[in-house]
Amino acid sequence: MPDFKQPTPKPKPFYCGAYWHLWRRGLAHSIYNLMGAVTQGGEREFYATQATVARYFGAHEQSVAKEFRWLRKCGWIEFAATKSHFRWISHESWAEARPKDTEGDCLECAQRKLLPWELNPDPLVGELHAISGGKLRVYERRVAGLRRLAKQAAPLAHFPEPDKEICFLFAREIAEAQGMRDRGQFGGTGPGACLWRVEAIFRDRNTKLFAKRASLAELQEQIERSSP
Repeated sequence: MPDFKQPTPKPKPFYCGAYWHLWRRGLAHSIYNLMGAVTQGGEREFYATQATVARYFGAHEQSVAKEFRWLRKCGWIEFAATKSHFRWISHESWAEARPKDTEGDCLECAQRKLLPWELNPDPLVGELHAISGGKLRVYERRVAGLRRLAKQAAPLAHFPEPDKEICFLFAREIAEAQGMRDRGQFGGTGPGACLWRVEAIFRDRNTKLFAKRASLAELQEQIERSSP
């Protein structure tokens, strides 16, 4: 259980790819990327000699040959019709041929477990997340409540769609918060505080609308009373 000494574990921020598997072997990674580019993602065979690849990278031919063997052994490339030609294997195809877990995911790949707000189908969640630079964590129920406030305050909105109004105001608050941080003022500059101020703007608008409607209703009542 996370406490003040142990922060909440964070998920891997990126999905798996060949780069995740090959980064420890720099030359093999470079060869694999070169082959992928030259073959247009495996659409055609790679027929350049290993000596040519060695000259291209300025590496020893024996080192290049070693990495070719390693890539072939690990399934990243394979012989074509002749042993002097190779086929490039994409990460998707490579992972498809690997052992799977109970959920059908490759056991050898980096598995990114999504958090609740990342699984949320509401597009506004993703938009707010992006505007905050990936720092805002918000659940659907809060976004739904914010959207209701925006719809209620529609007569005072700058945009016809509530989501656009929310994003506009949130982006403005984020920009103002960044300006405060640049001036050395950090209180209330977090993305959560910015979203709270957006909610406060809509609440204030709704209060004004309610007061205006009440005033109009009172005026209408006075007119009806004064009518003969």
